[in-house]
Amino acid sequence: MKKLFTLFLSVMTFGLLSGQCDYVIDMQDSWGDGWNGASVDVSVNGTVVASWALGGGATGTDQLSTLNGDAVEFFWNSGSYDGE
Repeated sequence: MKKLFTLFLSVMTFGLLSGQCDYVIDMQDSWGDGWNGASVDVSVNGTVVASWALGGGATGTDQLSTLNGDAVEFFWNSGSYDGE
């Protein structure tokens, strides 16, 4: 029984430590010509790992997966016509 409990505890601990978080961005532009140079930088644990932008059109999506416990930050980079 002790071995079974140890195995169960090990599996649960591994599952908690390696849990995944998924981030999805839904990008919109009211004029339909993209974000005109604007973007969102994504930092994970202090390192920029992605830069999301809408290069053209009215809509777009992007995604990023991180591990449970990672420090995730989002930074807006201004472009032309941010009010669209």
